Amino acid sequence: GTSLEEARSAGWLFDQEIPNGVDCLQVWTYGSLDDVNWSIIFSSKFAFTFLQLFCVSFLTTVKNIYGTNEFTKTRSDIDKELCTAGITNAVCGMVGGCPSGMVMSFSVAAHALGARGKLFSWLLAALSAGLFVFGDYLVAVLPKMVPACVVLWIGLVLLIYYIWDPIGKVSF
Repeated sequence: GTSLEEARSAGWLFDQEIPNGVDCLQVWTYGSLDDVNWSIIFSSKFAFTFLQLFCVSFLTTVKNIYGTNEFTKTRSDIDKELCTAGITNAVCGMVGGCPSGMVMSFSVAAHALGARGKLFSWLLAALSAGLFVFGDYLVAVLPKMVPACVVLWIGLVLLIYYIWDPIGKVSF
């Protein structure tokens, strides 16, 4: 067989060394507030960009909630969903994370596959936590062709869904 170093030097693996231990907490680093360029944060351009981001995020969240309700033929409390999204983003901001949003494709895919209970959500959370903790190890041993095949597969699925399936169903 081929060793990991040989595969990496041949270009089959990503240029990521296998970590010695779990180091997922390197995401959070401490910095000095003196390093922050406050003139950018308090500029009108930043405020306008922040307002745009807020509006797009809010509208996307509402669209995803309604889209999920329509696809799954269920009803949910929109106020509760929006409050949950707001709390999630506030907590993410407090711990230095990126803003998050509901991903309609996960909900729709889970529903289409028959996952109607809470087990799917808990398994998805466990998988996400596992990837957060062990992701650097996975990247170090994952062949480059695996993510390339996933992107190819997604492209083919979207091509079939948006181009092939509508043939003969669209009237001009």
